[in-house]
This record gives sequence, C-alpha cells and structure tokens, in this order.
Amino acid sequence: MRFNIRDLAVGTFVILFAGVLIFLINRGRGNTLENQITPVATSSPSLEEKVKGAFNVNIPDDIDKVELSDVSGEGQNYFGVTTRSYKNNVFELTILADLPENNKYIAKIAKDDGTEIDLGQMVVAKGGFMINFTKNTDLTDYKKVTVLRDNKILLSGRFL
Repeated sequence: MRFNIRDLAVGTFVILFAGVLIFLINRGRGNTLENQITPVATSSPSLEEKVKGAFNVNIPDDIDKVELSDVSGEGQNYFGVTTRSYKNNVFELTILADLPENNKYIAKIAKDDGTEIDLGQMVVAKGGFMINFTKNTDLTDYKKVTVLRDNKILLSGRFL
C-alpha cells in the first residue's frame, strides 16, 4: 500500500478540522474545568448543635451564651460554650469545654479593665470539662471568658 502526498495532506486536514470542531463545541458549552466544579453549600454546625453533639446538653433560650473559640494555635479544634444568667440576685456561669483528658484546666472571667476572677479548676463531666460558678453578686460586667492549661489560653470568648 502506497501513500502519496495528496492523501497525507487530506488526512491531516480532516484530523485538524475534527479537532477544531470538537474544541469549538466544548468551548461553546462552557466545559472548562472551572465550570465543571459545582460548589456545594456547607454549613458549620451551630453552637447548640456542637454542644448537643459533644455533651448531650440543651442550652435554654432565656440565658446568655457565648461560644469559646480555640486560640491555642495547636490545631486541635478545641471548643466550648459558656452560659450565664443573673436572676433573683444570683449570678450563675457554666462552662462546658471539649478538651483532651489527663490535663488540668483553669477557667477565668475578666472585665474590660483587666480585673479577673479565677473560677477554679474544671472537672471532667458530660463528655468534656465543666465548671459551674455561682455568686450572690451581679458579675455580668465580666464579659471575657478564658480556659487555660499551664497558664496558656486555649479557649476564649466574649459576651456582648
């Protein structure tokens, strides 16, 4: 079987024409890699969902609550929640924190001027660590909440 130059030129032209045609059809449909990726909407779990999942506890709607964020820089995704209420001359503050076991954690609250109250050592409870603090004084002006291990702040949050 013998090929001549004319057959080779026609074959090359047909292949080029088919390639250009396929390219134009795909370009017209927008089949680029960016258009093939469909963004999926994801949502972060709410504070109540995190607490329910980690501690099996429901937070009442009629009390102040704030999420404690991981500020440790350790990449462990620690989290916690603090609730507080002041009713009938009783201030009550509860902290639940999802932290590794076999450590001692201290909880503190602070005012904007830096005045602190050391709430004490947290105890193992409800699948994490907890502290419940009660005082017959209005301490709602103590807005900052921190949880520490060895004087290093792991969790921090702030009431509005």
